[in-house]
Amino acid sequence: MNPLKIVKLVALFCLPIFSSTSYAVTCTANSVSVHVDPIKISHSTTAGDTVWVSNSQTVSVTCSDTDHMPQGEAARIYIDPDHEFAHFLQGTNMKLVVSIDGRSYDQSAQAVTTQYQATLPRTGSNGYCNSNSHRNTSACLALPQTFSFTFNLSLVATGKLPDPLPALAGRTINKVFVVDGIGSINSCSTHCSASNPAKNFGPALTGLNNISYINCEPIVLIASDKGTDTVEFGRISITEAKAGKDNSHSKQFAVIAAEAAGKHECRGINYAITFTGTTHNSGTVFTGQGTPDIGVTLQDAARPGAGDIISGNRIDFTSGAFNNQSDSRRKEFMATLFWLKNPPQPGAFSIPVNATVTFK
Repeated sequence: MNPLKIVKLVALFCLPIFSSTSYAVTCTANSVSVHVDPIKISHSTTAGDTVWVSNSQTVSVTCSDTDHMPQGEAARIYIDPDHEFAHFLQGTNMKLVVSIDGRSYDQSAQAVTTQYQATLPRTGSNGYCNSNSHRNTSACLALPQTFSFTFNLSLVATGKLPDPLPALAGRTINKVFVVDGIGSINSCSTHCSASNPAKNFGPALTGLNNISYINCEPIVLIASDKGTDTVEFGRISITEAKAGKDNSHSKQFAVIAAEAAGKHECRGINYAITFTGTTHNSGTVFTGQGTPDIGVTLQDAARPGAGDIISGNRIDFTSGAFNNQSDSRRKEFMATLFWLKNPPQPGAFSIPVNATVTFK
C-alpha cells in the first residue's frame, strides 16, 4: 500500500457480538455472487498489501417481520455468519475485508450497525398486541422495508504469502454476510454454521484458486502539486465554509507506477487503483484527525463529470500496459474539501487515505 498522506489516522471500530435474542426478520434480494477473476500477485507481497479488490455492487434488500414484533427493528449486517472465512483462507496468510457503504470490516462473527430500518413500527399497536389473543395476528406485524446499500470485498495479506500458494480450488464462502434485524440471525440465531446456515440474503464468494504469482513489482509513488506525497491545502478561513463540497479549494495530485529493475513480467500487465480510508456520506467523504468538521472528496481528474470516488471502488489505472523498463504510467486525481458543518470548528486537520495499486 502507498499512503496518500492527506492524513494520519487509524480508526478502531468496536462492534457488538451477535445477540442471543430469538426474534428475527426475513430479508431477501436477488442472488449475488462475487468471483475472483484471474489475477497476478507479486512474490514480495507482505502484510497489509491488498491482493485483490472486487467491483462495488449495490443491492436492494426487502425485510419483513417474521416474529410479530410490531415495534420494528433496525437492520444489521452480520459478517461471516456461518464461520466460513477460516476454512476459505486457511494457509493463505490473507484476510477477507468487507466494505459496506465505504466502511471496512474484517472480523468474523461481527455485527455491523447500519443506518437502515429492517422493519418500521406499526403505530398504535402496543396495547392491542400486548394481548395474547392478538399477538400472533397480521395486525401485529411490523411494516416491511426496502433499502439499498453498496458493498465490495478485498483480500489483504496478513503476512508474507506462501510460495507456492496452497491448493485453493473448490473453496467457496456461501454467505460472506447476511442482512437481518438487531435481534439475531434468522433460522440459526447464535449457532450458525455451514451445516446450519443463516437464512437471509447474503452474497457468495468463489474463485480463490484464480490467484497466482508473477515476477512483477511495480514502484508506486504519490506526487502532489508540491512534489511531495502530502496534499496540502494551506490556511483556509472558516468564514468561507458552506456545508458540502467546496470546489474553490481543490488540489491536484498524481499516482505514478513504474516497472522495477529486472521485473520484466510487468510488461503487458494493466493495473487498477483503489482509495480507502475512514469515510462519511456513503463512502465518498474521507475524514481523519483534527477538526471533525471537514473532509476530502476525490475525483478522477480526467473524468470530472464522473462524480466522487467511493472508498474501496476499483478504478482503471492505466490505459496501456508497460512496454519497457523505462516506461511508467501516471494518473491524475483531484482532492476537494468538503465542509461537514457550518460554521466549522477552527483548527488543523489531516486526513489519511491509502492508494493501492493492484494487477488487473
